[in-house]
Amino acid sequence: IAPVAADVTAPTVIAQLPAANATVVSQTRNITATFSEAVTGVRGTTFTLRNSATGAVVTAAVSRNGTTNQWILSPNATLSSRTGYTVTLTGGATAIRDLAGNPLATTSWRFTTGRV
Repeated sequence: IAPVAADVTAPTVIAQLPAANATVVSQTRNITATFSEAVTGVRGTTFTLRNSATGAVVTAAVSRNGTTNQWILSPNATLSSRTGYTVTLTGGATAIRDLAGNPLATTSWRFTTGRV
């Protein structure tokens, strides 16, 4: 019997909504990130949304989409119109990592909301 190879591949983000640099994004849209494999450590401090101009954190709930590898950030309030936002997924040994402990490379992207 051949030995089972250890998982040494770090997870990656394979899909995100809204897309990087998207414009006219709905002010009530949830933000999603889909990973290449199952991950742990996704929570409000590792999946964040900030106003790009002020750096203010948008309070939000973070949840998993059932048993998929997709995670959802649901802002607690309607986002401001015509405003840039930055999404950050923080990787690390105590942050987002796969089940074998391989950390996600911290990933960020921006989008801009539409007008009211």
